[in-house]
Amino acid sequence: MKSIDFTSPLSDDEYSRLADFCDEHTPLGIDGLMGLLHSVAVAPSLVPPSAWLRQALPDKGFEKGENTREIVGFVLRCYNDVLSSIKKKMTMTPEDDDEDACGLFAKGYIAGALLDPEWVRDEKRWTFAAPFAYLSGRRDLVAEDLLHKMESESSQQQLLKKLRSQMGSVIVATEDSFKRVRRDLAIAAAAAAQKPRTKTRVGRNEPCPCGSGKKYKKCCGAH
Repeated sequence: MKSIDFTSPLSDDEYSRLADFCDEHTPLGIDGLMGLLHSVAVAPSLVPPSAWLRQALPDKGFEKGENTREIVGFVLRCYNDVLSSIKKKMTMTPEDDDEDACGLFAKGYIAGALLDPEWVRDEKRWTFAAPFAYLSGRRDLVAEDLLHKMESESSQQQLLKKLRSQMGSVIVATEDSFKRVRRDLAIAAAAAAQKPRTKTRVGRNEPCPCGSGKKYKKCCGAH
C-alpha cells in the first residue's frame, strides 16, 4: 500500500475532490471544514485529529463507496496547509461578501473551538471565538456584556459585514495570543509526565490492594 505524504499541499484537483465530498456528505461542507481546521489549529491546547476528524467526516459519509483513506489523507494535508498559512500570518477564509460561505466557516470554527476545554472554560480566551459564534447564529455562546456592546455599536447587517471582513485578522490575533498558552500547557504536561509516582505503603493488617478480601500479610504480603 502506497504511503501518504501528509506534508504535501493539496493540488487544485485534490481540493476539488475533497470539496465535492464535503459538500455532498457533511452538514457544513468544505467551508465548515476549513473553519473547523482553523480553530483547532489556533486552539489554546492541542486538539488531536482523533477528536476533530469525527466532527469533520461523519461516518455516514463513507457509506457510499468513498475511499476513506484518501479522503482522510486529503483532510490531514489540508490541516497542514492551514497550519502553514497561519504561521505566515495568513488564513484560508471565504470572501467576506459570500455570506453563506462565511456562515458555514463560522459554524465549523465554533465546532472546533468547543472541542477544547482550555478554550471553552476561560471567559477571556473565549472572547476570541465570540465573533464566529455570532456569525454562526450561536449568540448564546457570546457573553451578555460583549453581545450588548457588539450590537450597540452598529446595525445587525453592518455588524455581520464587519465580522465577516475581520475573520482572518481575528484568527491571526488568536494564534498570537494563544502561543504562550500552548507553550505553558505543553511544559506543564511534560512536567506531570516526568513526575515520579509515589508508592503507597500497605500495612500488614490492612486489606490487600489486590482485592482478595484478605489481610495483606496473609495474601500478597506473605510472598
